Amino acid sequence: MKLFSCIKTGAAALVLVSAFSHATGMVPETSVVVVEASDGEGAINITNTDNFPVLMLTTLQDIPEDKTSLLTITPPAARVEAGKTQRIRFILTDKTPLKTEHLKRVIFEGVPPQVKDKNLVRMTVRQNLPVLIRPAGLARDEAPWKLLVWKQSGNTLTVTNPS
Repeated sequence: MKLFSCIKTGAAALVLVSAFSHATGMVPETSVVVVEASDGEGAINITNTDNFPVLMLTTLQDIPEDKTSLLTITPPAARVEAGKTQRIRFILTDKTPLKTEHLKRVIFEGVPPQVKDKNLVRMTVRQNLPVLIRPAGLARDEAPWKLLVWKQSGNTLTVTNPS
């Protein structure tokens, strides 16, 4: 009976703690960054939802299939005050016309200030988003999933992308 009481108390404590928690940190305005080669750049706004300023670090990662250096990020590091927004620009540095779309990853990390004379632990959260680099003149398809071809053979489902 004592075990049940402890479990019930623990569950109630978890419910109370989760009721007061919410997402904070560096929050991007969209879930993907699109860089149009015809414009030569793309951008995204990142909002600091914490109640203290943070140092926002932005890094670009290649994916294993595509190691070409195509972009420069500006600014790579910036102080973002509490509740404020920072615009990050992605500038296309390679002027060679692109023939295919390219994919990169961008990581946003907010580093909190150090708190002196307090036993306090602050965690950093990274946002890892895709960066899509689109060639100039590529027709925009607002419903690309409709081009997928699905085929079922027994217990196997196969999808192909003829586009």
